Amino acid sequence: MKDLAFYACTAILLGLWASHAQFVSWADSRSRARAIPLQRPLETLPASFAQWRGRTTKLPDDVVQAAEADLYICRTYYDSAGRAVTLYVTYYGGLYRNIPHGPATCYPMSGWKTLDSQLLADATGAQYQKFIFSKQLEKHLVLYWYYLNGARLVGESSTRMSYAARLLRGAGGSIVQVQITANAHRDADAAHEHAEAFRKALEPLLHEIIPDTTTAQHTETVPEAR
Repeated sequence: MKDLAFYACTAILLGLWASHAQFVSWADSRSRARAIPLQRPLETLPASFAQWRGRTTKLPDDVVQAAEADLYICRTYYDSAGRAVTLYVTYYGGLYRNIPHGPATCYPMSGWKTLDSQLLADATGAQYQKFIFSKQLEKHLVLYWYYLNGARLVGESSTRMSYAARLLRGAGGSIVQVQITANAHRDADAAHEHAEAFRKALEPLLHEIIPDTTTAQHTETVPEAR
């Protein structure tokens, strides 16, 4: 009886694995064919705005390959006092399986300890996540969120579920991932205030670039991967 139960459970698990693999393959193909493009290229995000002056950073090839994004920008912006924040934005034109991991996954995998994690909301009620990570003498404050077809979402699981629901309804979409990082080694509260000032200045500019379902049309192609 034990052998029978073992083989029965194994057969069920293999069936579930095969079904999941088929769904992921189908979802990737379907989402690719129904991707919604950016309104404008990511590179058109101003390098200078308000009090901020930015400098583009080239990421290592292994990081770019691991992210598997269709497009990305990484810039360090400085305010008039010389304080820095790093902005990382990626665009995924489909590819259900490649909804990016958030910092709650990536930082600990790289040896960072999570000191704080909070769900915040701006004046409009749109939510985003705040993290503080430490590693040896370093401490980072991170603000993080997704856009699914221009709508703000937080959390990899909720974004993936929302995306899957759209695919099952025959719709499509694209995902934009946004991460703002500030050095919090000396003063986490000051780092948060600094990052928040940048976020508030940045978001109106992002909304001119991210996919907009009221104007964007479903397309059979996506931008060439970088």
